[in-house]
Amino acid sequence: MRNVSKPSPEIRSLANLQHDKTFKLAECGKQLRSGILEKKIAGTVVTWKTQGVVLTDRMICFLNDDGVIEDDETVIDYIPLHEVVQLMMEGENKSEREEKLCLIIRTVEGGHNSGRTYVYRMKTEAECLEWHKDMSTGLKLAMKAKRQEQELQEIGDSKYLWLRFKAKKLIKARTTHIVMSVLIFINFFVDVYEAEELPSVSSLEGWIVRLVGIVVTAFFTVEVSVAAFAMSENHFKPFYSDPWNIMDLMVVVVSLVVTPFETDPQLKVLGLVRIFRSGGRRREGRGW
Repeated sequence: MRNVSKPSPEIRSLANLQHDKTFKLAECGKQLRSGILEKKIAGTVVTWKTQGVVLTDRMICFLNDDGVIEDDETVIDYIPLHEVVQLMMEGENKSEREEKLCLIIRTVEGGHNSGRTYVYRMKTEAECLEWHKDMSTGLKLAMKAKRQEQELQEIGDSKYLWLRFKAKKLIKARTTHIVMSVLIFINFFVDVYEAEELPSVSSLEGWIVRLVGIVVTAFFTVEVSVAAFAMSENHFKPFYSDPWNIMDLMVVVVSLVVTPFETDPQLKVLGLVRIFRSGGRRREGRGW
């Protein structure tokens, strides 16, 4: 039950709430689920204490059990959802055969709750399943919100920082890794074929080899340029501090210089530098 006769305080950021010793339930975000649950108190003898529990889109709030849950109640403890490392159900005696009435919430070490584990007991397994489902949804929302908050802190209002942040995401994206890996292997086999067969420039094979070389060089040039921009803070120090990045840059520059002259037999051998580019990119440091 919620008290609608009193004005609700404005919802505040999690960072602001963490600085306050006390705050109201209405300040904790959008409420997803609430109820009176039994909290496990571990000691010489295990006891269970009833407590108000409210799940919001940012945290799990705990209240004193007054029989009802109202927006103007003071939160006595809480768990930031992005600090939950494990959420599971089990029986009261941890037996596989008994009903799963207990919800176990494990928190991250060094976080607000210092790695503590919370155990809450429900009346039925169906109720426990509903809480587990809603908390799982809340965890996803909280993790997404936390990522967005970190992005905003990194980007601020700068368009340049926003573009650089997007460049970092593009470079680290799994799809980018897959595409570049495929191009690397295609480029490697084409270069080996060209070195062994030496196809005529006027032949279809020679035309395909040259086209693949141009396309791959273009893709790698864009990739190195985006990577350099993504690591452009501190005058590109993160970029040039990695020897693999320097090798990438040098190989791409050589490839760009050589590409227009690959039909010249004397310069054709320089085109094989792409093999070193292929080998150099198959490394763990950049996710290949």
